[in-house]
Order: sequence, then structure tokens, then C-alpha cells
Amino acid sequence: MTAAPKRRKPQGIPPSEVRAEITRLYQTAANGTELAAALTACHYALTRSTRRAILVTDPQGGEHNLLSRIAIPREEALSKLADLNPDSLPLKKSREREAAVKCFLTPAEKSELISRADQAELSLSGYIRALIFANAAQQPKASRRPMTDKQELVKLRQELRTIGGHLSELAAIQHPIGGFDNKTFAELCSAHENALKAILSALSKP
Repeated sequence: MTAAPKRRKPQGIPPSEVRAEITRLYQTAANGTELAAALTACHYALTRSTRRAILVTDPQGGEHNLLSRIAIPREEALSKLADLNPDSLPLKKSREREAAVKCFLTPAEKSELISRADQAELSLSGYIRALIFANAAQQPKASRRPMTDKQELVKLRQELRTIGGHLSELAAIQHPIGGFDNKTFAELCSAHENALKAILSALSKP
């Protein structure tokens, strides 16, 4: 198993809870105006983006796109909320963050990042920022681990993952046959997992 990196605590109410509450309010409202009133009564703030998307700020400061927090098909929700004019809402204040940084990934890498961001209940950009500022080296370059050490650790990590695959294959083959020492095998798997975690932890350090 891959050890999860340390993450900053997400701001606001978890998206799953916000989605459940907003969907409930949506289902009891007759139209967009009633939904807006219900959200305001529950201490949500409504604003609009520069692209006229309706945004919701939860009572704990988390920001959400209204349509993405309604567990209803998008077209159906748009039809019901047609009377809620985004131009009637205050424009969301622009963020201080304006500088953009590009990073090119393979489709598999992007998928993995999105998956981890969802698990952390963060946006993709928020998750990447948390990773950068949680793990960015704060020490002078002279005190960092030599690159050759990290390269060796990466090789060892790949070898351990290969061993882990062989252990899984062995278990699949031997389990139906019987006569398998489950305790010894469990100890081997535990030792393998601990070694992999130790390497991943070392790689995440500056």
C-alpha cells in the first residue's frame, strides 16, 4: 500500500455533507428562488463567478459550485433553477492567487492525482498546493539528501512493488490448494508493507 502524504486540513464542510444538505433543500424547494432562500436560512452565502456560475460558501468557509453539489442530473437542475439569475447575486471577490504554474502529466498520473484529491476532499489545485507546501524543502540545498540516494530508493520501491505482486500471486495460487502457513505469510506481507512505507516516507522528505 502507498503511504498517504501529509495533507493540510481542508477548509469548510466536507463536500459529501454539503451535497447531501443542498440536495435535500433542492428537493423541497419549488424553484431557484426558494432554494436560495433556504440556503441563506441555513447560513450558506450565494455569489456568482466571473463566468456567471452560481457559487455557494458553506458556514465554515468552504467554496462550492452549486450545480456540482446537487445530486440531480445537471439539465434537470438547470431547468428548475432557471429563475435564479446569477446576475442578481454579488460577484465573488477575486482570489489573491493569480500566478499559474503548468505541470504536464500522463493520463495515469492525472487520474491518480484526482483520486487522491477526492479522498482528501480537496480540489485538484488545492491538493497540489497542500502537497507542495507540506513537503517543500525549507533547508539549504547543501543539507538535502543527495539525488543518487533518492534514485536508489526509487529503484528499491519498484522492486518491493514487484515482490508485493508476486506475494499476491502466490496467495492466489496456494490458497485453494491448502497447506498454506497463513501466519508466516501474513508476517511477510506486513514486513513488505512496512518496508514500502518507510521508503515512501523517505522519498517524501527534502
